[in-house]
Amino acid sequence: GWSPPQEGQEILSLAQMAQHFSLDRVSKSPAIFDPEKLNWVNRSHLRLYSMPQLVDLVRPFLVKAGRIPDQKNPELDRFIEMILEATINHLGRLEQAVSESRLVFDFPLQNLSPGSEMFQLLAPEAISVIQSFYRHIENIEELDVETYRKIANIVKTETGQKGKNLFHPIRVALTAENSGPELEKLVPILELGKKLNLPTPVLGCKERLKLALAKIS
Repeated sequence: GWSPPQEGQEILSLAQMAQHFSLDRVSKSPAIFDPEKLNWVNRSHLRLYSMPQLVDLVRPFLVKAGRIPDQKNPELDRFIEMILEATINHLGRLEQAVSESRLVFDFPLQNLSPGSEMFQLLAPEAISVIQSFYRHIENIEELDVETYRKIANIVKTETGQKGKNLFHPIRVALTAENSGPELEKLVPILELGKKLNLPTPVLGCKERLKLALAKIS
């Protein structure tokens, strides 16, 4: 996960890096441009920033993409921070926060339409997991991580499903996708997002499950 810079570490400015540069130290071997290596370097560099710094750096990209309003307040900052905590390990560049957080803002319900590939892969046991999970959150106002864990364990006992057979159906119902951020990180993001005044409202867990069940049941 993300960790703040260690004591004594500093982020060099462009001018400081230029002072350390010398042609005598440049290798004469042919240069190879490796995008993956560059992304690794960028990821390492991002870890040197504090979380508040990263929030301010990512904010303009989310604003430009129409994901959040161009303003600053504690709840919105916390929302951005939670998105970063869930996606930071996949960010090679700051603008990738927009694509990596897509499932927070979008809910591609068409993926669950009868006849779709994902619909055909949903076994009756998977639908039972989703139905059980929805029943237990239907009357909960806000789903926090601790409550999510308790309900997941109840669903495990009720359905006899565990591991991937338990969590993958829940993921599909919450995202209409096969992969994405960890559910324990995604759930609180969705629950906070639904309370914020965003350009495109974020659907909470309960709302997503209800829509998903209407498609697949």
